[in-house]
Amino acid sequence: MKRPTGRVVIVGGGVAGLRVAEALRGHGFSGELLGIGAEEHAPYPRPPLSKAALHKPGGVEVLTNSATDVRWSFGTAAVDLDLAGPSVTLDDGRLIESDAVVIATGVRARTLPGTASALSLRTVEDAERVRAVLAGAPGHLVIIGAGFIGSEVAVAARVRNWEVTVVDAQTTPLAAALGPAVAQWLWEQHRARGVHIRFSQPVRSADKVGTRWHVSLDNGAVLEADAVITGLGAKPNTEWLGMSGLDVSDGVLTDARRRAVTADGTVAGNIMAIGDVARTPSPLTGGRAIRWEHWTAAVADARRAATVLVGLEPPPELPTVFWTDVYQDRIQVLGLPRGTESEPEPGPRGFCVRYDSAGILSGAVAVNWPQRLAVLQREITRAGVAT
Repeated sequence: MKRPTGRVVIVGGGVAGLRVAEALRGHGFSGELLGIGAEEHAPYPRPPLSKAALHKPGGVEVLTNSATDVRWSFGTAAVDLDLAGPSVTLDDGRLIESDAVVIATGVRARTLPGTASALSLRTVEDAERVRAVLAGAPGHLVIIGAGFIGSEVAVAARVRNWEVTVVDAQTTPLAAALGPAVAQWLWEQHRARGVHIRFSQPVRSADKVGTRWHVSLDNGAVLEADAVITGLGAKPNTEWLGMSGLDVSDGVLTDARRRAVTADGTVAGNIMAIGDVARTPSPLTGGRAIRWEHWTAAVADARRAATVLVGLEPPPELPTVFWTDVYQDRIQVLGLPRGTESEPEPGPRGFCVRYDSAGILSGAVAVNWPQRLAVLQREITRAGVAT
Protein backbone atom coordinates (compact mmCIF):
# COMPACT_ATOMS: atom_id res chain seq x y z
CA MET A 1 0.00 0.00 0.00
CA LYS A 2 1.27 3.43 -0.96
CA ARG A 3 1.26 5.76 2.02
CA PRO A 4 -1.03 8.72 1.23
CA THR A 5 0.48 12.19 1.51
CA GLY A 6 -2.11 14.22 -0.37
CA ARG A 7 -5.88 13.77 -0.02
CA VAL A 8 -7.85 11.12 1.85
CA VAL A 9 -11.59 10.97 1.12
CA ILE A 10 -13.80 9.59 3.89
CA VAL A 11 -17.18 8.47 2.57
CA GLY A 12 -19.58 8.35 5.49
CA GLY A 13 -20.44 10.93 8.14
CA GLY A 14 -21.03 8.65 11.13
CA VAL A 15 -18.88 7.66 14.07
CA ALA A 16 -16.52 5.54 11.95
CA GLY A 17 -15.89 8.37 9.50
CA LEU A 18 -15.33 10.93 12.22
CA ARG A 19 -13.02 8.75 14.30
CA VAL A 20 -10.84 7.75 11.35
CA ALA A 21 -10.32 11.46 10.61
CA GLU A 22 -9.31 12.03 14.23
CA ALA A 23 -6.97 9.03 14.21
CA LEU A 24 -5.30 10.13 10.98
CA ARG A 25 -4.57 13.55 12.41
CA GLY A 26 -3.47 11.96 15.67
CA HIS A 27 -0.92 9.86 13.78
CA GLY A 28 0.49 12.93 12.08
CA PHE A 29 -1.23 12.82 8.69
CA SER A 30 -0.98 16.40 7.40
CA GLY A 31 -2.61 16.00 4.00
CA GLU A 32 -6.12 17.03 3.02
CA LEU A 33 -9.05 15.24 4.66
CA LEU A 34 -12.39 15.44 2.85
CA GLY A 35 -15.48 13.90 4.47
CA ILE A 36 -18.66 13.04 2.57
CA GLY A 37 -21.90 12.52 4.52
CA ALA A 38 -25.27 11.67 2.96
CA GLU A 39 -27.20 13.00 5.98
CA GLU A 40 -27.57 16.73 6.59
CA HIS A 41 -26.22 16.39 10.13
CA ALA A 42 -22.76 16.46 11.61
CA PRO A 43 -21.82 13.01 13.03
CA TYR A 44 -23.95 11.84 15.96
CA PRO A 45 -24.06 8.61 17.99
CA ARG A 46 -26.68 6.04 16.96
CA PRO A 47 -27.03 3.93 20.15
CA PRO A 48 -29.11 6.67 21.88
CA LEU A 49 -31.65 6.60 19.02
CA SER A 50 -33.42 3.60 20.55
CA LYS A 51 -32.63 4.61 24.13
CA ALA A 52 -32.45 8.21 25.41
CA ALA A 53 -33.92 9.75 22.25
CA LEU A 54 -37.19 7.84 22.73
CA HIS A 55 -37.63 9.09 26.28
CA LYS A 56 -36.79 12.78 26.01
CA PRO A 57 -36.25 15.50 23.39
CA GLY A 58 -32.63 16.17 22.56
CA GLY A 59 -31.57 12.67 23.54
CA VAL A 60 -28.90 12.67 20.80
CA GLU A 61 -26.03 15.15 20.69
CA VAL A 62 -23.45 15.84 18.01
CA LEU A 63 -20.22 13.91 18.56
CA THR A 64 -17.20 15.79 19.78
CA ASN A 65 -14.57 16.22 17.09
CA SER A 66 -10.87 16.64 17.78
CA ALA A 67 -9.80 16.35 14.13
CA THR A 68 -8.49 19.61 12.69
CA ASP A 69 -8.77 20.90 9.14
CA VAL A 70 -11.32 18.35 7.93
CA ARG A 71 -13.56 19.60 5.11
CA TRP A 72 -16.96 17.95 5.56
CA SER A 73 -19.64 17.97 2.87
CA PHE A 74 -22.96 16.94 4.44
CA GLY A 75 -26.16 16.24 2.51
CA THR A 76 -24.08 14.77 -0.31
CA ALA A 77 -23.94 11.12 -1.29
CA ALA A 78 -21.29 9.15 -3.17
CA VAL A 79 -22.61 7.36 -6.26
CA ASP A 80 -19.50 5.66 -7.67
CA LEU A 81 -15.96 4.62 -6.80
CA ASP A 82 -13.14 4.15 -9.29
CA LEU A 83 -10.40 2.02 -7.76
CA ALA A 84 -7.82 3.08 -10.31
CA GLY A 85 -7.65 6.69 -9.08
CA PRO A 86 -8.92 6.19 -6.61
CA SER A 87 -11.72 8.68 -7.19
CA VAL A 88 -15.24 9.16 -5.87
CA THR A 89 -18.18 10.54 -7.86
CA LEU A 90 -20.82 12.46 -5.89
CA ASP A 91 -24.53 12.85 -6.58
CA ASP A 92 -24.02 16.51 -7.44
CA GLY A 93 -21.74 15.52 -10.32
CA ARG A 94 -18.39 16.26 -8.72
CA LEU A 95 -15.48 13.88 -9.25
CA ILE A 96 -13.17 13.80 -6.22
CA GLU A 97 -9.70 12.40 -6.87
CA SER A 98 -7.65 11.19 -3.95
CA ASP A 99 -4.69 9.18 -2.70
CA ALA A 100 -6.87 6.96 -0.50
CA VAL A 101 -10.56 6.36 0.19
CA VAL A 102 -12.12 5.21 3.44
CA ILE A 103 -15.57 3.61 2.99
CA ALA A 104 -17.70 4.21 6.10
CA THR A 105 -21.20 4.43 4.64
CA GLY A 106 -22.83 2.31 7.33
CA VAL A 107 -26.17 0.57 7.02
CA ARG A 108 -29.86 1.40 6.71
CA ALA A 109 -32.99 -0.20 8.13
CA ARG A 110 -34.46 -3.20 6.35
CA THR A 111 -38.18 -3.01 5.58
CA LEU A 112 -40.96 -5.35 4.49
CA PRO A 113 -42.93 -4.80 1.26
CA GLY A 114 -46.00 -2.73 2.06
CA THR A 115 -44.51 -1.16 5.20
CA ALA A 116 -43.04 1.96 3.60
CA SER A 117 -45.30 4.18 5.73
CA ALA A 118 -44.51 2.27 8.93
CA LEU A 119 -42.04 3.65 11.43
CA SER A 120 -38.41 2.57 11.39
CA LEU A 121 -35.44 3.59 13.49
CA ARG A 122 -32.08 4.35 11.98
CA THR A 123 -31.67 8.16 11.88
CA VAL A 124 -32.25 11.02 14.30
CA GLU A 125 -35.33 11.99 12.28
CA ASP A 126 -36.66 8.44 12.70
CA ALA A 127 -36.16 8.68 16.47
CA GLU A 128 -38.04 11.98 16.62
CA ARG A 129 -40.99 10.47 14.73
CA VAL A 130 -41.12 7.39 16.98
CA ARG A 131 -40.87 9.51 20.14
CA ALA A 132 -43.67 11.79 18.91
CA VAL A 133 -45.95 8.78 18.34
CA LEU A 134 -45.18 7.25 21.73
CA ALA A 135 -45.76 10.62 23.43
CA GLY A 136 -49.34 10.65 22.12
CA ALA A 137 -52.35 8.84 23.53
CA PRO A 138 -51.39 5.22 24.25
CA GLY A 139 -52.69 2.63 21.81
CA HIS A 140 -51.53 -0.67 20.39
CA LEU A 141 -48.02 -0.81 18.90
CA VAL A 142 -46.95 -3.77 16.77
CA ILE A 143 -43.20 -4.20 16.42
CA ILE A 144 -42.17 -6.33 13.44
CA GLY A 145 -38.75 -7.76 14.20
CA ALA A 146 -37.43 -8.72 17.64
CA GLY A 147 -33.87 -7.42 17.47
CA PHE A 148 -32.23 -4.93 19.80
CA ILE A 149 -34.19 -2.02 18.33
CA GLY A 150 -37.45 -3.93 18.68
CA SER A 151 -36.67 -4.76 22.30
CA GLU A 152 -35.64 -1.21 23.22
CA VAL A 153 -38.67 0.35 21.49
CA ALA A 154 -40.88 -2.09 23.39
CA VAL A 155 -39.38 -0.84 26.66
CA ALA A 156 -40.01 2.79 25.72
CA ALA A 157 -43.58 2.03 24.68
CA ARG A 158 -44.46 0.07 27.82
CA VAL A 159 -43.08 2.87 29.99
CA ARG A 160 -45.68 5.12 28.28
CA ASN A 161 -48.46 2.55 28.83
CA TRP A 162 -48.78 1.42 25.23
CA GLU A 163 -50.02 -2.08 24.53
CA VAL A 164 -47.15 -3.79 22.70
CA THR A 165 -46.98 -6.86 20.49
CA VAL A 166 -43.63 -8.07 19.17
CA VAL A 167 -43.71 -10.34 16.10
CA ASP A 168 -40.78 -12.31 14.70
CA ALA A 169 -40.28 -15.34 12.47
CA GLN A 170 -37.57 -16.77 14.76
CA THR A 171 -38.28 -19.01 17.73
CA THR A 172 -35.84 -17.22 20.06
CA PRO A 173 -34.88 -13.85 18.59
CA LEU A 174 -31.52 -12.39 19.67
CA ALA A 175 -30.15 -15.85 20.49
CA ALA A 176 -27.36 -15.35 17.95
CA ALA A 177 -26.37 -12.01 19.50
CA LEU A 178 -26.88 -12.76 23.21
CA GLY A 179 -26.74 -16.53 23.37
CA PRO A 180 -29.85 -18.66 23.98
CA ALA A 181 -29.95 -18.32 27.78
CA VAL A 182 -29.77 -14.53 27.96
CA ALA A 183 -32.05 -14.07 24.94
CA GLN A 184 -34.71 -16.20 26.63
CA TRP A 185 -34.23 -14.26 29.87
CA LEU A 186 -34.62 -10.92 28.02
CA TRP A 187 -37.94 -11.89 26.45
CA GLU A 188 -39.16 -13.16 29.82
CA GLN A 189 -38.63 -9.63 31.17
CA HIS A 190 -40.85 -8.29 28.41
CA ARG A 191 -43.55 -10.89 29.03
CA ALA A 192 -43.53 -10.08 32.75
CA ARG A 193 -44.36 -6.47 31.89
CA GLY A 194 -47.25 -7.29 29.62
CA VAL A 195 -45.60 -7.37 26.20
CA HIS A 196 -47.37 -9.81 23.85
CA ILE A 197 -44.88 -12.13 22.16
CA ARG A 198 -45.68 -13.70 18.78
CA PHE A 199 -42.55 -15.64 17.85
CA SER A 200 -42.20 -18.29 15.10
CA GLN A 201 -44.88 -16.30 13.28
CA PRO A 202 -43.68 -14.60 10.08
CA VAL A 203 -45.49 -11.48 8.91
CA ARG A 204 -47.28 -11.89 5.57
CA SER A 205 -48.31 -8.26 5.07
CA ALA A 206 -48.93 -4.98 6.86
CA ASP A 207 -51.59 -2.66 5.47
CA LYS A 208 -52.79 0.71 6.68
CA VAL A 209 -56.52 1.37 6.36
CA GLY A 210 -57.34 4.91 7.41
CA THR A 211 -55.60 5.44 10.72
CA ARG A 212 -55.40 1.74 11.63
CA TRP A 213 -52.92 -0.95 10.69
CA HIS A 214 -53.74 -4.56 9.87
CA VAL A 215 -50.74 -6.87 10.31
CA SER A 216 -51.38 -10.31 8.80
CA LEU A 217 -49.36 -13.29 9.99
CA ASP A 218 -48.60 -16.50 8.13
CA ASN A 219 -50.83 -18.46 10.51
CA GLY A 220 -53.86 -16.42 9.46
CA ALA A 221 -54.00 -14.14 12.50
CA VAL A 222 -54.53 -10.41 11.93
CA LEU A 223 -53.26 -7.86 14.45
CA GLU A 224 -54.90 -4.44 14.50
CA ALA A 225 -52.64 -1.62 15.61
CA ASP A 226 -52.47 2.13 16.01
CA ALA A 227 -48.80 2.18 15.00
CA VAL A 228 -46.31 -0.23 13.44
CA ILE A 229 -42.54 -0.09 13.63
CA THR A 230 -40.20 -2.37 11.70
CA GLY A 231 -36.99 -3.54 13.31
CA LEU A 232 -35.79 -6.14 10.84
CA GLY A 233 -32.08 -5.52 11.01
CA ALA A 234 -29.89 -3.48 8.72
CA LYS A 235 -28.73 -3.53 5.11
CA PRO A 236 -25.22 -2.31 4.18
CA ASN A 237 -25.09 0.87 2.10
CA THR A 238 -23.07 -0.58 -0.78
CA GLU A 239 -25.22 0.12 -3.85
CA TRP A 240 -22.94 2.97 -4.88
CA LEU A 241 -20.08 0.45 -5.07
CA GLY A 242 -21.83 -1.89 -7.52
CA MET A 243 -19.56 -1.02 -10.45
CA SER A 244 -16.37 -0.66 -8.42
CA GLY A 245 -15.24 -4.28 -8.57
CA LEU A 246 -15.16 -4.67 -4.79
CA ASP A 247 -16.68 -7.69 -3.08
CA VAL A 248 -19.87 -6.18 -1.66
CA SER A 249 -21.81 -9.32 -0.80
CA ASP A 250 -23.30 -8.44 2.61
CA GLY A 251 -21.01 -5.47 3.10
CA VAL A 252 -17.54 -4.56 1.84
CA LEU A 253 -15.15 -7.46 2.31
CA THR A 254 -11.82 -6.47 3.86
CA ASP A 255 -8.65 -8.15 5.03
CA ALA A 256 -7.61 -8.03 8.69
CA ARG A 257 -6.07 -4.59 8.17
CA ARG A 258 -9.42 -3.21 6.92
CA ARG A 259 -8.18 -2.94 3.33
CA ALA A 260 -11.00 -3.56 0.86
CA VAL A 261 -10.93 -6.75 -1.21
CA THR A 262 -12.10 -7.02 -4.81
CA ALA A 263 -14.48 -9.64 -6.18
CA ASP A 264 -11.51 -11.61 -7.57
CA GLY A 265 -9.83 -11.71 -4.16
CA THR A 266 -7.12 -9.06 -4.54
CA VAL A 267 -6.58 -6.29 -2.02
CA ALA A 268 -7.50 -2.88 -3.45
CA GLY A 269 -4.73 -0.33 -3.03
CA ASN A 270 -5.47 2.51 -0.62
CA ILE A 271 -9.16 1.60 -0.21
CA MET A 272 -10.28 0.94 3.36
CA ALA A 273 -13.68 -0.12 4.68
CA ILE A 274 -14.70 0.36 8.32
CA GLY A 275 -17.70 0.30 10.60
CA ASP A 276 -21.08 -1.32 10.00
CA VAL A 277 -20.59 -1.51 6.22
CA ALA A 278 -17.39 -3.57 6.50
CA ARG A 279 -17.24 -7.38 6.56
CA THR A 280 -13.98 -8.32 8.23
CA PRO A 281 -12.29 -11.64 9.12
CA SER A 282 -12.36 -12.48 12.81
CA PRO A 283 -10.32 -14.94 14.86
CA LEU A 284 -13.52 -15.57 16.84
CA THR A 285 -15.05 -17.16 13.74
CA GLY A 286 -11.95 -19.01 12.59
CA GLY A 287 -11.13 -16.27 10.09
CA ARG A 288 -14.59 -16.07 8.50
CA ALA A 289 -15.54 -12.49 7.64
CA ILE A 290 -18.53 -11.01 9.46
CA ARG A 291 -20.04 -7.58 10.04
CA TRP A 292 -19.89 -6.13 13.58
CA GLU A 293 -22.70 -3.58 13.88
CA HIS A 294 -21.51 -2.07 17.16
CA TRP A 295 -20.22 1.31 18.26
CA THR A 296 -16.99 -0.04 19.77
CA ALA A 297 -16.23 -2.04 16.63
CA ALA A 298 -16.65 1.06 14.45
CA VAL A 299 -14.26 3.06 16.64
CA ALA A 300 -11.72 0.24 16.71
CA ASP A 301 -11.97 -0.15 12.92
CA ALA A 302 -11.32 3.56 12.46
CA ARG A 303 -8.19 3.53 14.59
CA ARG A 304 -6.91 0.38 12.93
CA ALA A 305 -7.46 1.72 9.41
CA ALA A 306 -5.74 5.00 10.26
CA THR A 307 -2.58 3.26 11.47
CA VAL A 308 -2.45 1.19 8.27
CA LEU A 309 -2.93 4.27 6.07
CA VAL A 310 -0.02 6.11 7.67
CA GLY A 311 2.24 3.08 7.46
CA LEU A 312 2.21 1.97 11.08
CA GLU A 313 1.67 -1.52 12.42
CA PRO A 314 -1.97 -1.82 13.56
CA PRO A 315 -2.65 -2.54 17.24
CA PRO A 316 -3.84 -5.97 18.41
CA GLU A 317 -7.56 -6.45 17.98
CA LEU A 318 -9.57 -6.50 21.18
CA PRO A 319 -12.92 -8.29 21.58
CA THR A 320 -15.88 -6.01 20.97
CA VAL A 321 -18.17 -4.96 23.81
CA PHE A 322 -21.69 -3.61 23.40
CA TRP A 323 -24.75 -3.23 25.59
CA THR A 324 -28.53 -2.99 25.64
CA ASP A 325 -31.02 -2.10 28.35
CA VAL A 326 -34.21 -3.98 29.19
CA TYR A 327 -36.19 -1.93 31.70
CA GLN A 328 -33.96 -1.49 34.79
CA ASP A 329 -31.42 -4.12 33.71
CA ARG A 330 -28.29 -3.72 31.58
CA ILE A 331 -26.98 -6.52 29.35
CA GLN A 332 -23.35 -6.31 28.18
CA VAL A 333 -21.91 -8.56 25.49
CA LEU A 334 -18.24 -9.43 25.02
CA GLY A 335 -16.85 -11.02 21.88
CA LEU A 336 -18.98 -13.64 20.14
CA PRO A 337 -21.47 -15.55 22.33
CA ARG A 338 -21.39 -18.78 20.36
CA GLY A 339 -20.12 -22.24 21.10
CA THR A 340 -20.57 -24.12 24.37
CA GLU A 341 -22.80 -22.18 26.75
CA SER A 342 -22.00 -22.32 30.46
CA GLU A 343 -24.48 -22.43 33.28
CA PRO A 344 -25.33 -18.90 34.49
CA GLU A 345 -22.86 -17.72 37.12
CA PRO A 346 -24.69 -15.70 39.80
CA GLY A 347 -23.37 -12.26 40.64
CA PRO A 348 -24.18 -9.56 43.22
CA ARG A 349 -27.07 -8.10 41.17
CA GLY A 350 -27.24 -10.27 38.08
CA PHE A 351 -25.48 -13.13 36.36
CA CYS A 352 -22.96 -13.99 33.64
CA VAL A 353 -22.88 -16.65 30.92
CA ARG A 354 -19.66 -17.53 29.11
CA TYR A 355 -19.11 -19.20 25.74
CA ASP A 356 -16.21 -21.46 24.81
CA SER A 357 -15.10 -22.63 21.38
CA ALA A 358 -12.70 -25.59 21.39
CA GLY A 359 -12.05 -24.94 25.06
CA ILE A 360 -11.12 -21.27 24.55
CA LEU A 361 -13.24 -18.38 25.80
CA SER A 362 -14.81 -16.69 22.76
CA GLY A 363 -17.51 -14.56 24.36
CA ALA A 364 -19.53 -13.73 27.44
CA VAL A 365 -22.77 -11.98 28.35
CA ALA A 366 -23.26 -10.27 31.71
CA VAL A 367 -26.47 -8.91 33.22
CA ASN A 368 -25.88 -6.13 35.76
CA TRP A 369 -22.30 -7.34 36.35
CA PRO A 370 -19.76 -5.17 34.49
CA GLN A 371 -16.94 -6.13 36.85
CA ARG A 372 -17.18 -9.78 35.79
CA LEU A 373 -17.18 -8.86 32.13
CA ALA A 374 -14.00 -6.80 32.61
CA VAL A 375 -12.25 -9.86 34.06
CA LEU A 376 -13.37 -12.02 31.14
CA GLN A 377 -12.27 -9.38 28.65
CA ARG A 378 -8.73 -9.66 30.00
CA GLU A 379 -8.97 -13.45 29.81
CA ILE A 380 -10.06 -13.50 26.19
CA THR A 381 -7.34 -11.02 25.27
CA ARG A 382 -4.65 -13.07 27.03
CA ALA A 383 -5.83 -16.17 25.19
CA GLY A 384 -4.97 -14.43 21.95
CA VAL A 385 -8.33 -15.18 20.33
CA ALA A 386 -8.95 -11.55 19.43
CA THR A 387 -5.52 -10.65 18.11
